[in-house]
Amino acid sequence: MSIFTASCPCCGAPVSFRSASSAMAVCGYCNSTLVREADQLRNAGQMATLLEDYSPLRIGVSGMYCGTRFTLIGRIQLRYGAGFWNEWYLILDDGRNAWLSDASGQYAITEDKGPVPQAPQFDQLKPGASLGRQERQYCVSDKRVARCVAGEGELPFVVGPGWEARGVDFRSRHHFLTLDYSEGFPPRCFEGQAVLLDTLACQLLRSPDEIAAQAGRLPGKLAALECPSCAHPIQWVPGSANHLACPACGARLDATDPRAQVLTQAAQAKRSYTLELGLQGPLDGQPATLIGQMQCSSPRLGAWSEYLFLRQDGSLRWLVESDGAWELATVLDVWPDSVSPSAVKLEGQAHLQLRSYPSTVQHVAGAFNWAVQVGDVTQITEYRASERGVRVFREQSADEITWSRSRPFSPEALAKLGGSAKALAAARDAQEGDDPEGEDADGDDARMSPWLPRLGKICAALLLLLNARALALDTGFALTVCVVALLLFWLPILAWRWGGDA
Repeated sequence: MSIFTASCPCCGAPVSFRSASSAMAVCGYCNSTLVREADQLRNAGQMATLLEDYSPLRIGVSGMYCGTRFTLIGRIQLRYGAGFWNEWYLILDDGRNAWLSDASGQYAITEDKGPVPQAPQFDQLKPGASLGRQERQYCVSDKRVARCVAGEGELPFVVGPGWEARGVDFRSRHHFLTLDYSEGFPPRCFEGQAVLLDTLACQLLRSPDEIAAQAGRLPGKLAALECPSCAHPIQWVPGSANHLACPACGARLDATDPRAQVLTQAAQAKRSYTLELGLQGPLDGQPATLIGQMQCSSPRLGAWSEYLFLRQDGSLRWLVESDGAWELATVLDVWPDSVSPSAVKLEGQAHLQLRSYPSTVQHVAGAFNWAVQVGDVTQITEYRASERGVRVFREQSADEITWSRSRPFSPEALAKLGGSAKALAAARDAQEGDDPEGEDADGDDARMSPWLPRLGKICAALLLLLNARALALDTGFALTVCVVALLLFWLPILAWRWGGDA
């Protein structure tokens, strides 16, 4: 139901406003930016055409958030150095307004909580910095300066192509917070939580056929693209990622442009991969397609390969190959409960730090959901769970932090996916040679961890032996001291083994 309707001053088409707080709208027929002034509409210029991102969302989609129905009424597209994302403006049935962030299949809903005069300056914040708000401790997850490239529908402020957004995102478990410095200082605070699209009970989502009709390509299906730099064919899946790397010449391409413009030229030697681009097979319970390949290295660990898969539901998964062993990794929507210098607590279980090292990209090929390039460096910290083979990763670059979790990927699962006989043989050899007590950690913490229980038994025996006489003469004080000493020594070991609170 609209609260205000007027004719577009440019083309005469009807333009409706459904929110009293909307300051502008984009005409759905001529793309004119229309500013609302009392009961009149003023033309503020032409809005650029939206980039086709294959999102299932659109104006008019409705759903439920925290027990209240909402409807999407507007959108802006924002582009930054490594990619772009959508911000959907929504109105709730109780009259409130909020924003739904849509970035590479990850979503968050936040509401405007007003300015924060005590907030840090924009230049003072970096990934990993902390912020306390309402008895909750947040961590900076990313910091971006982006520009508006397009928009549609109603918006609460006047915006056009080139409008600059300066924002810092914070995370605390499933809680999400953004400090928006676009209008200067003090920033406005937008607070809410990360959400899954399935839990929003959305209606009127775009179907794959509708997306194909508007985009000219069917999302989720392999397509061929000729590299404009060397004419080598590139296989990719439209809608899955917007940044391509030619496997032949290494050119980085922008797939959001129909002409696939070359961003940079990067000479790189041809590398061999165990799994080929375009491979299709079952992965984590769904059909999936291999869309990206990447090789990384670290001075301590040597080289390994990472494979980016697009699953049928549009979600992404990573397969990591190192010395014949395979792991399946997923980016976490919910961050750890707590983080200390030596451990993290995730879903109630303690994970002790295993090792920390820099990872440098040595080669890229295929499609990715961010602008990865050779030479990119990420600092990785690994944490080991009590469950055998499960690890949690913290990856930090200059602009953002992400958390992911990996599990062993069996030779049987690799065979179903379509791995070669050579890869299967190497995977079986790696599985048979795996340390039953834990992973090999290039000679540091993981290799020492199995000795902790044995060391505990030895120290306990020595403690009792050295205090045997005191225990025999005094059954009170000496016994209490020995019991307390044993508990202090064994509690960290038990927390490591059983994943209790650390």
